[in-house]
Amino acid sequence: MLKQILVQILLVFISFYCFSQPSHDKLIQFSGLIVTSDSTLPLPNVHLRIQNTMRGTFSNNEGFFSFVVKELDTVVVTSIGFQTRKIVIPADLNLKSLTLIIPLLDDTLVFAETVIYPWPSKDKFRQAFLEVEPDVTFTERAKENLSQGTLMAISQGLPKDGREQQHIYMQGMAKGAGYLGGQTNYAIFPGTNTPVPLSLLNPFAWAELIKAIREGKFKKE
Repeated sequence: MLKQILVQILLVFISFYCFSQPSHDKLIQFSGLIVTSDSTLPLPNVHLRIQNTMRGTFSNNEGFFSFVVKELDTVVVTSIGFQTRKIVIPADLNLKSLTLIIPLLDDTLVFAETVIYPWPSKDKFRQAFLEVEPDVTFTERAKENLSQGTLMAISQGLPKDGREQQHIYMQGMAKGAGYLGGQTNYAIFPGTNTPVPLSLLNPFAWAELIKAIREGKFKKE
């Protein structure tokens, strides 16, 4: 009789102990925002995985994530260039959801200084330096680059804007049509793109100029 009573008391204690233990199978919606620790900028594509399982998720472009976990689960947060973090889901939350802001620290690696030389040794560098024979000096090279022929060649290869194109066209028209009365020296009338003769002693040139003014060729469009 006493043995049966002791067995019953033991079963009661075992049942009470089992029901008093927290349930680790409680599901929780774990959500949050992953940011940098220094500037609090959101981090996209961060991997969150429940330790020792294949379950997890990634943060979106705004650094937000959300997935289902259980109490006492360990969530491993990893991202390239940042230190790994582990977050343990607490028990007895009495909540169906948990929201956290998770900052990640930079994972900075400091390497030893590396010096790269173009020659295998100092002796090779000294030999190469002594054997250098410069063709021209900097002054001669500058004179060559700033010579009239070089500058003209460069200017001819550059694209022209509308005003320059019109100026070139008027010069060609004046030379080809004999508008200047055979003159080779001319200038552009102020405020216009029309060529005028430079000779002040040529009466034919003056006649052509007066005629052009009367015909309104120097009026702005």
